[in-house]
Amino acid sequence: MANGGPCAGKTTITKKFVEEHCQWLFQVVEEMMDFFIIDLLKLPDDKPIIIDLGIMPEFILLFIPEERMICFYTSDAEIERLYYFREDHKMILDCINAYTLYPEETIKHSNKSMIKFSNEIKNICTKLGIKTIERTPNMSVEEQFRLVREHFKMLG
Repeated sequence: MANGGPCAGKTTITKKFVEEHCQWLFQVVEEMMDFFIIDLLKLPDDKPIIIDLGIMPEFILLFIPEERMICFYTSDAEIERLYYFREDHKMILDCINAYTLYPEETIKHSNKSMIKFSNEIKNICTKLGIKTIERTPNMSVEEQFRLVREHFKMLG
C-alpha cells in the first residue's frame, strides 16, 4: 500500500504499478472507509494491491500489516512548490482563484495544512515501522519504482 503526504509520488508510483501488474483500488476519503475495508477484504492476498491514500495508517493497520505498506513523503518546500500547480490539481487552484478574496493567502494557509499532514503521516509511519521513502526533486520515477519493488521483494 502506498501512503504518505502530498506531492511525494504516491499517485505516480501507483500509476506505474497499474501499468505493470496490479489492481487499481480507487482513492478514498475517510468518510468512505467502511466501503474501502469491505472491498479490501475481498481482494486476494497473493497479488500486489496498490492503494493510493493520504490517510493516517492506524485506520488501515487492522487490515494490512505494516510490512505490506510503504509511505512516501517529500520536503515541505516540494509540497509548497507543487501541490496547487500540478495538472491533476488545476481545478482546485482554479476554484481558489475564482472564489477566494486572497488566493495567495489561501494557498499559503492550505500549504501549511498539507505540510503538517504530510509530516504527521511520515512520523507515524516511522514510529510504527512502516517503510518510508523520501521523494526528492532529483529522484526519477524509475528510481522510486525500483525502491518500491525492492521493498515488496518484486525485483526480477
